[in-house]
Amino acid sequence: MFRLGQGECLPGWQVGVETMRKGEIARFIMTSDYCYGDMGCPPRIPPKSTMLFEIELIQFIDHKAADDFATFTEEEKHQASFEQILAVINAEREAGNDFFSRKMVSKAMGKYGKAINLLENMSLRSEQDEHIWKQALLKLYLNISLCCIRQSKSARAITYCRKILEMDQNNVKALYRLGQAHHQLGEFDRARSFFTRALQFAPSNRDIIAELRQLEEHVREYKNVERETCRRMFGTQSSIPVVKAQAKPLYNNEMYTDVKARLDAFVSSPIADLPFPANSMDGAERQCLEHVCEELRLKFEYQGEGTQQVIKVSKSGH
Repeated sequence: MFRLGQGECLPGWQVGVETMRKGEIARFIMTSDYCYGDMGCPPRIPPKSTMLFEIELIQFIDHKAADDFATFTEEEKHQASFEQILAVINAEREAGNDFFSRKMVSKAMGKYGKAINLLENMSLRSEQDEHIWKQALLKLYLNISLCCIRQSKSARAITYCRKILEMDQNNVKALYRLGQAHHQLGEFDRARSFFTRALQFAPSNRDIIAELRQLEEHVREYKNVERETCRRMFGTQSSIPVVKAQAKPLYNNEMYTDVKARLDAFVSSPIADLPFPANSMDGAERQCLEHVCEELRLKFEYQGEGTQQVIKVSKSGH
């Protein structure tokens, strides 16, 4: 991938690609002035070589509007017309789509973020402008929420999806991604609620059905882990049969890193025990805390009941 007019390719490629259509395959014979010059590129390309190139134009993006806008002064940006800014937004969105298709999710998020920032700060002149603005913003919120899901940035995905529902309360993709985000966070009841709502509007959607099945599987695995944890804590065999399963972690790397850092600091401190409010923690947070305690040989136990229940982490098991 390269940008025309930015010195990112051979001069002959610049001339040749500008004459091509998307999907076209063309051959170009180029003298040394248009490729590697008098020096060549030894040892493979001798000096002053005339070369034959076969080029396929797989995809192109018209990013000129965004490139031009980047050179504007703040006053010129403020005075830009709705049509000018919309062209910039479309260019950034298409560039983001291209990055996403090549699995460059962080770069895609950067492009979508720029476009969203421009849209959210636009001045609208008419109802027609507002309609166009709303449709463009919905697309970008959906795109960036998917990027957040792919990178396990669940809280950010939830924020963008809620913005979508403020504009379109029955948007199936937003409901589906909210379910995915809460699933990643281990908030199973909320995830099920959003998947169910999405399924009401798209009852034959295979992706939603598959996510619901996976969610129920994770719920069963988590309950098995909880039963086994209770059995180990109280030193008794549970009357409920335990299906041994290799449960997948409900938490992500970011949560693990935060919890590990906090407990590492606790281990090196003079404090004997550290309480956590059990009722304000979701399943993923409790599982993460227990696993880190096992790694650090800390004692993990529930104390109290109901709304007063706490998880006590102490060094007596360290």
